[in-house]
Amino acid sequence: MKGMLEGSGFARFWRLLAAMGVVVAAVVAVGCGSNDKSESSSTTAGSSTSAGSSTSSGSSTTSDGSANSTDDIKVAADYIGGTPGKADPSAAPITIGFANGTGALASAPHLTDIAKSAVEFINNDLGGLNGHPVKLEVCATASNDEQVQACARQLANDDAVQAILYGELVVGGETFQSVIQKSGKPLFGMSPNSPADTTAKNAFYTAGGYLTGGAVLTYLKDFVKAKTVSQVWPDSPEVKPFVAATKAQAKSAGLDASVALIPANASDVVGALVAAKVQEADAITPVVFPPQCIALAKGLTQLNATDIPLVTLPTCADASVAKALGDLPKWSFYQSTLNTTVPDSSGEVASYLYALDQYAGKEKAQQIKDLSASPLMFGTTLWLAKILNQTGPDSLSAEAIATKAGAYSGPLFLGQPDMKFGVDPLPAVGGTSIKVYTYTGDGKYEDSTDGKWVTPTLQDLGLG
Repeated sequence: MKGMLEGSGFARFWRLLAAMGVVVAAVVAVGCGSNDKSESSSTTAGSSTSAGSSTSSGSSTTSDGSANSTDDIKVAADYIGGTPGKADPSAAPITIGFANGTGALASAPHLTDIAKSAVEFINNDLGGLNGHPVKLEVCATASNDEQVQACARQLANDDAVQAILYGELVVGGETFQSVIQKSGKPLFGMSPNSPADTTAKNAFYTAGGYLTGGAVLTYLKDFVKAKTVSQVWPDSPEVKPFVAATKAQAKSAGLDASVALIPANASDVVGALVAAKVQEADAITPVVFPPQCIALAKGLTQLNATDIPLVTLPTCADASVAKALGDLPKWSFYQSTLNTTVPDSSGEVASYLYALDQYAGKEKAQQIKDLSASPLMFGTTLWLAKILNQTGPDSLSAEAIATKAGAYSGPLFLGQPDMKFGVDPLPAVGGTSIKVYTYTGDGKYEDSTDGKWVTPTLQDLGLG
């Protein structure tokens, strides 16, 4: 299995698929993203905020209809170890570098909005970092390796930058990470895109990325009680060499797997599904793009197989899928964070929605809050703030920050409850747990695991 994960073609496919996952919305039929195409910018306490924003306490209505800012602020302040209130504008700022793709295919510019909103929230409501304002030094990248490399060098060579946070780099991700790692500065990201990321020194990823497929196998065994699974893939040259390996991974996890390959532009996939005996499986796990989601849903309807449990990425929770089918199919979707539409007793979802309403503006917050990587970007930014708070403003250095992050054991805001780093064979990955939510119609989801997180064994990850 390790050999499959090391394939560069699979890594490229995963990055594109993951990026598609962060630019599609769950039943949101409007576009999103920042119009800021500048090469760099920064956000600090005292800087102007987005339309509709305000500073701290007092009642305001969030996009879920709630109107209690005091609790929303306290939840986040407690998490990062801050004190509700504003950062001290006279204190020296603590600079975090931030890179995110803006011009490449399936780039995710909205993640820049998320990171900026999180920093505004920290500065205006959570007391900054031990009273110091955070300065977010944003380096926007476009669609080629040269620009990504220039961005990486800019952040690596800036002595003021204490740590580097990044969103989604479909193009040049390896280049960016290589430059940063050579600089010795700690790198904080959402998900690894390749095996090299999972063992990188001074790198910290808050979710499993391509590894979460193993957690899906765990979910199928523990919650669906499946013994057979049909894996549905795009009929793509980059994917074919790895299909046998993922089938073997399912076998290693104790599941008998069949494989169906769906042509990219096929509208009728019944033949491919029948050939793979999809209708006889206990469960179905597609890893496909929205057009194939539509064809798959129609094919399963034709086969009267819509009652078979199906678990997939949020790429199929796309507005184009809902439009083509009249609504999203009633499938289960897995992700590395809480679903913002499902009741949450921790208060973290309400805190997140409050922060976006305040600092992205209500209209943009409505557009970007449910994009699949938005909560993960927000949670990762707050976790970095927590690490910097724990390190202390007078002790900040690349080594001190990396040491504090590497020793961390605890929850991710909006994410898995038990991150831990330095654990072989994935020392740079805090965890690979997922949540699974089933779409019930009319824009509503239900928790498919009774509040539990699904954590795979090494065997289910294909690493045992």
